[in-house]
Amino acid sequence: MALVKFIRHTAAFSTNLEKAMLKFQRKYGDSFFLQLMPHRGVWFFSKADAVKEVFSAEPETFANLEPADAMTILVGSDSLIVAGGEQHLCHKRAMLPIFNENSVKLLVDTMRSCTHAEIKKWRSGGMINISAAMQNISLNIIISSLFGIVDPQQIPLFRKQTRALLKSYTPSLMFMPALRNKLWYPWRKFLRARAQFDRLLLKEIEMVRQAKPSNRNDFLSGLAKLDFPNGQQWTALELCDQLKTLLIAGHDTLSIALGWAIFYIYSHPAIHARLLAELQSADNLSIETIVKLPYLDAVRKEVLRFHPAVPFVMRTLAKPYAFGGQHLPAGSTIGVSITLLHSDPTIWKNPMEFNPDRFLTQKFSSYEYAPFGGGVKKCLGGHFAVYEMKIILVAILLNYQFDIQKKEPPTRIYGLTMNPRRPIFGTVRSFKERKN
Repeated sequence: MALVKFIRHTAAFSTNLEKAMLKFQRKYGDSFFLQLMPHRGVWFFSKADAVKEVFSAEPETFANLEPADAMTILVGSDSLIVAGGEQHLCHKRAMLPIFNENSVKLLVDTMRSCTHAEIKKWRSGGMINISAAMQNISLNIIISSLFGIVDPQQIPLFRKQTRALLKSYTPSLMFMPALRNKLWYPWRKFLRARAQFDRLLLKEIEMVRQAKPSNRNDFLSGLAKLDFPNGQQWTALELCDQLKTLLIAGHDTLSIALGWAIFYIYSHPAIHARLLAELQSADNLSIETIVKLPYLDAVRKEVLRFHPAVPFVMRTLAKPYAFGGQHLPAGSTIGVSITLLHSDPTIWKNPMEFNPDRFLTQKFSSYEYAPFGGGVKKCLGGHFAVYEMKIILVAILLNYQFDIQKKEPPTRIYGLTMNPRRPIFGTVRSFKERKN
């Protein structure tokens, strides 16, 4: 029976997660069990009060902050994502200054130059694969920001290896440990891609640690010099796991969000016109002005509500605990469905309507709106993501008009994120020789 459930649940989960989660909620209620692994499953919760319980629980409640089996094979056993307890808290506290808002501001020029390098290739009348273009921009930005790479010849190699690794990490390998066997070609392909990726990162780590002190602003320089309270630093392999996490999470989630943002902005003329009016009425477009533009921020927030790139977060219990009315034993895996939380009609009026105005007229708690997760596990790169998304959107809005495809593509799980099942395309219909 468990095997039948596993096949049925994972098929629905992998094919169209948003549709599947709504179906399971209608059938089983606000908390439900999905057999997403052959011998164990996940209890999902979606109501704000249950989400608050999960996000505010003491760290020692959980054995792992994510199910280590599925995550470790991709990002490594020392990644901040899979670390738990005091190790997680110690490492995250030490890393926070490197990713705070002041540090991110130093990378604004990098974000702008990477954006303009990509969009200047677009020509009036041309059909643009917006999904691929946003991936190029976000990946170039995170590569440059992580490693301080200024030589454009180096970026394609990092881009190629990152994409190869993500493409090889299929849902079957994530949910079916039995397939992680060298007789299975997809597993061999994944191991080869991961080994090549690791070699590339370890080479960069060695170069930075051997280099003389400098005024570099990239994240690797800060992480490589990071001292923990016990006086120790990460080994090269431990640092490699952190870089893998940042590189994968730092571009994939943003490229997805940007693709959806372009889709909704240009398929809703009133939203597009209102954004342009806000930009044109600004006294200047410095980064300090851009990050405070209210309607641009509302559009960004609504994009992340409507299509959260990471649609769920999971924890594994270290001890028996009750969540959302369910009494669960130690070893149980629980999940927060961000997709269902963000479409809860008791929180959001007309949740299936794309309406940025809701963020101008109402404030939502971190247990109602959680695009970056929550609790001790809240995304470390939140400031980076917000700055990057706004800078890229402003550059595009001031330079291009699009005729966008009208039909919204369905979604699917790809690696760790929820992506459009098919690329988003648009035709450039006017071009302004102007840079912000």
